[in-house]
Amino acid sequence: MVPVLIRIPEEEYLLYKKMAAGEGVSLAGFFRDAASKKIGVKKAKKKYSIFDLGTKVVLKGGPKDASVNFDKYLYEK
Repeated sequence: MVPVLIRIPEEEYLLYKKMAAGEGVSLAGFFRDAASKKIGVKKAKKKYSIFDLGTKVVLKGGPKDASVNFDKYLYEK
């Protein structure tokens, strides 16, 4: 992405910031979405992570205290 500097009156800034917070996006994201809608550009599909699935991954085997003693098992022999 390329950074862009714009100047707007303070009253408009406060209004846009409130609107962005209402939508749950950053001010930059609010402006990007508005500009994309204006020219009709479709947003790229969101890349999903395995953590977005809302499922728990359970692995079998290994020490039961690995999450607590991770460094011990990784670096000590």
